[in-house]
Amino acid sequence: MASRSPVSITVIKVLFAASPNVCSYTGCDEKLTDPASKEVNAEIAHICGERPGAPRFDPAMSVDDRSAYENLMLLCPKHHKLIDRLDPEGHPVELLREMKAKSEMHASTSRPWATDAALIRFAVLLASSVAASGSTPASESTPRLQVWRSGKRMTMNNIGSASAESILVVDDEPTESPVLIGEVPDSLPAHARFDIGHWAQTFGTRSSAKLTVTWDDVEGNSYVETFPVN
Repeated sequence: MASRSPVSITVIKVLFAASPNVCSYTGCDEKLTDPASKEVNAEIAHICGERPGAPRFDPAMSVDDRSAYENLMLLCPKHHKLIDRLDPEGHPVELLREMKAKSEMHASTSRPWATDAALIRFAVLLASSVAASGSTPASESTPRLQVWRSGKRMTMNNIGSASAESILVVDDEPTESPVLIGEVPDSLPAHARFDIGHWAQTFGTRSSAKLTVTWDDVEGNSYVETFPVN
């Protein structure tokens, strides 16, 4: 079942785009992504804590503000653990904001380091790992997408009772035979079905694939699910 990601795919993509593809912690040169990798080496860190009891939690902030781009930064797992668990007192809000600003300033002086398609893939991979770590599952009242193969036909179905918006389909193994998925709808109404491609045309010589699908509900909450297709 799909899981809700507390940070939208769009925000995660912007975080990657604004980074120099290294951890935002000052002095760390750990790479966040590698185009050949099936995972990312990045974690989403909250400058002001996500919930009560979290480091640097600010009760005056709204839920939306806590998940906004301005309150988030990308760190390697080591430094995310450092600021939130090992030494939160040594990492106040002002220090983390300064680190984020310096990292983004460095990125702004260099050429774009990834294509738009690559940024989307990295964002989806990170959102997928967040969802897998134990976020709230989608309910029957939310949009719930499924992707499957029937013969040579690839189909997407919304089995939920709400419309799915901003749909993205990303291949988890882009170094394999190219994915040439047909048209993917930007939105899919509840209980609607959509033909997204023909197997032979879509995956060429591949006998199986793993697709990660992300979508939003009308309130802007993001959902992520991975589908093995063979």
